[in-house]
Amino acid sequence: MTTEPAAASATNRWLKIVLRWGVAIVILWFLVERLARDWPTVSAAWQHVEWVWIGLSVIPAFGYFAFRVQAWREILSSLKLPTPFALSARVWMNGEIARYVPGNVWSVVGRISQAFSIGASRTLVFSSMVLEVLVLLAAVTLLSALLLMTYPRFEFPGRWLVLILVAVFSLAVAARRVARGLTQIVFRLLRRHDAPPSAGHPARAFSSMVLAWLCFAGFHVLVALGLQIDVLGIGIMTVAGATLLSWLLGYVSFLTPSGLGVREAAMVWLFAPFVSVPQAIVFAVISRMAMTLVEVIGLVIANLVTHHRRQ
Repeated sequence: MTTEPAAASATNRWLKIVLRWGVAIVILWFLVERLARDWPTVSAAWQHVEWVWIGLSVIPAFGYFAFRVQAWREILSSLKLPTPFALSARVWMNGEIARYVPGNVWSVVGRISQAFSIGASRTLVFSSMVLEVLVLLAAVTLLSALLLMTYPRFEFPGRWLVLILVAVFSLAVAARRVARGLTQIVFRLLRRHDAPPSAGHPARAFSSMVLAWLCFAGFHVLVALGLQIDVLGIGIMTVAGATLLSWLLGYVSFLTPSGLGVREAAMVWLFAPFVSVPQAIVFAVISRMAMTLVEVIGLVIANLVTHHRRQ
């Protein structure tokens, strides 16, 4: 009798994996098909890349990951678990790299499985990840709304009221009671029987998260300059805001691993009023490749440093 529910669960899990990769492949197919159709323009864009700007973009890219780690450290500290930066970086990087595996849960599993290495319970690590996601969504949403104030496609009556509401709700997440209440709601929705530990004030983590996403935006601005996109003509705020919103849409889609395809499609749509579609696709592809490379390098550095200290 117990084998039937287990088999059904395994079947549903594989169906979800196939669905997510299927959606990613379909989206990527349309992007590749458009690239092939406009290959002369794409080839010209590649040939005129200014690699100095691409190289400089590595600096804010590393800053992005450093501030993401620092935000998680401050969340752990608010949960009465101070952790060295290098150790936090190793656990965080090892867990985050697993998000590329289909299923959208492996980054959670990857970090929870390392709870013992920082002297924490699995409940505490899971609570820290829930708080991290809440702070992350609040920071990205707030910055996207602020940076896209002058975006032409978002001009509608009452947009200032929407911006104020977004700012209020985003900043509210940094309040201790709100963060605590939202964490408890997530635990109930997931039907967890354990209770989340009492959270401290997440304002410092929110500040670090804002700095992380400003670095993320700066990275994309430098990549855009490397592709000779008219950043000043478009507006630095618009370029930064469009890249943040593209990431956010890919993150909340929950359809594809690491937002693969969804983020690129959103970026192409948001940049359509300013650049050609092939140029927008090349921008999306190069920025993802560069950020992934920096992430892998950061992962290696974090593991080497902690390994050396253990020795």
